Amino acid sequence: MSLFNILSVNAQSLNAFQKGVELTNKNISNVYNKDYSREVPVFTELSPGFGVDLAEAQRIFDQRYFDRYLRENQNFMFHDRLSSDLEGVEAIFNDTLGSGLEEVLDEFYSKLNQLVNEPESMAVREDLLAGGRKLVATFQDRFDSLDNERSNLHLTMEQEVEEINQLTASLAKINNALGSQPKDLIQDQEQRNSLLNERDRILKELSSHIDMKVRYYENGRVDLSTAKGHALVVGEKSFNLSLERVPKDLGEGLTTE
Repeated sequence: MSLFNILSVNAQSLNAFQKGVELTNKNISNVYNKDYSREVPVFTELSPGFGVDLAEAQRIFDQRYFDRYLRENQNFMFHDRLSSDLEGVEAIFNDTLGSGLEEVLDEFYSKLNQLVNEPESMAVREDLLAGGRKLVATFQDRFDSLDNERSNLHLTMEQEVEEINQLTASLAKINNALGSQPKDLIQDQEQRNSLLNERDRILKELSSHIDMKVRYYENGRVDLSTAKGHALVVGEKSFNLSLERVPKDLGEGLTTE
């Protein structure tokens, strides 16, 4: 082998290892980035005597672990928000602290029993009327608080729906980019890995908002639907969710939304 060929082989190998070192540096700089999947340089030997080349920037990713994370996160967020909402309702009635409806009702029935024992007493009658007004005011206050809680929940749901729609639209764009992404050059592979990282970040964020099902394709694209099967993302197209208040009949001319 001539000196020129020897130098050419060495230069080729050094260039390949330099790219490998760049991938390692990229891993180090993203060590605290929870949405980054580590990349490993995969070298391949060229024809015998012609050195090595960097064949692939392999993304280290465990699909089973990721799917389990999505399921557990959905379950955790459901119970966490349910607990938070129920705490808000519990705080409105406030019976655990002894200043809720139970105390007011006990006080009212105590005054009512006193009237039964002293029906001729004007003072007892006035006391009962005052207790009745207090009871009505307490019920009205709890109703207003519950209505306010319902309005806040509806506002939160509107914000959740808007965020879900934004995320699904972004996911559809990622699908589009993945479908046209070549995989031959290392820089192309790195770009593809970045798109996959962003895809997984969006899926993790969506799992904090809604129960969902994900279908993966070999090219990296995903289809997304709700747990009940309503399509959210199919290929490059996303489908928006909407929120609608439905009146409910409570009987005797009363309705609520």
